[in-house]
Amino acid sequence: MYLNKEFITGLILLTIAILGIVSIIPPLMSIKTEQVSYPYTDFTTLMARLLNVSSLVNLISIGMSQVSYEEELVMSKSFNVGNILDIVIRISNGAAIVETCNCSNLEVKITSVKIPLFTTSKEIHELSLKENVLNLSIKGLKAYIKIPSSVKLISVNMIIKGGGAKLSLDNYVNGLNLKALGSGIKLDVKRLANSSINIYVNGGGVEGTARYLDVKRAKSHSRLTVKGGGIKLKIFAPNFSVKFKGSCNYGGLRALIDGETIALGFSGSKSYTEEGYAKSLKKLDLDVIVCAGGADLWVIKH
Repeated sequence: MYLNKEFITGLILLTIAILGIVSIIPPLMSIKTEQVSYPYTDFTTLMARLLNVSSLVNLISIGMSQVSYEEELVMSKSFNVGNILDIVIRISNGAAIVETCNCSNLEVKITSVKIPLFTTSKEIHELSLKENVLNLSIKGLKAYIKIPSSVKLISVNMIIKGGGAKLSLDNYVNGLNLKALGSGIKLDVKRLANSSINIYVNGGGVEGTARYLDVKRAKSHSRLTVKGGGIKLKIFAPNFSVKFKGSCNYGGLRALIDGETIALGFSGSKSYTEEGYAKSLKKLDLDVIVCAGGADLWVIKH
């Protein structure tokens, strides 16, 4: 049994994240309490250093696509699914690539990636499809999931402990729930409407984009939580009205709407409601909580 390359990438990401956070402690400690305000514009340099942590999630895609290792097929299965689907993925010391395809069936392939001289614990996989719910659990393995473009995803749920994942979805997605624990996730979701986004990071990183459809009426609530690690997310929400609530404790938080900074700092809380929000037919509510980590949130409306 061998340690797969995504687990190594995840460990590298976590190590760099820890080192990055530790490196900002001395300059933070040199700032006196009475000097701190919210927003705190002199924090920009420290913020940039911290947010580089989350951008290192790119290491995962590099590890997945550019480094060549032997992969041994564990199993491959095809499912005839209907028009709707819930996805639940649990990963331990492994990796997953989830993407939309021009195919008629749901395709799942599980492999073991072999790297000489490295070993890990027993490889485990469990896969089932019942009542339009796909359940996949893997340990020490890599999964490829290809979803027909005609399928509407009621929810995509992922918990990953050690390793990395890449989501590239062009399906309609109603709910997105991600939990990265000592792991990294690369995200590209293109078709959200009345959709919720919930991302929780503890000792890892999530980076990517989420795009809302330009619908006539929508109500979306998104919650981002960081407890050690980083989130770097761009949300494309055409003509939505935004309500923002953020809090930060011993970390870094930056939030922008169409390039205008609405929150910047490393300690305190901030609330912001766009003019016309109450009467808007398209609303986007954002809650961001940061503790000993970093969050960089961009909302692009136009």
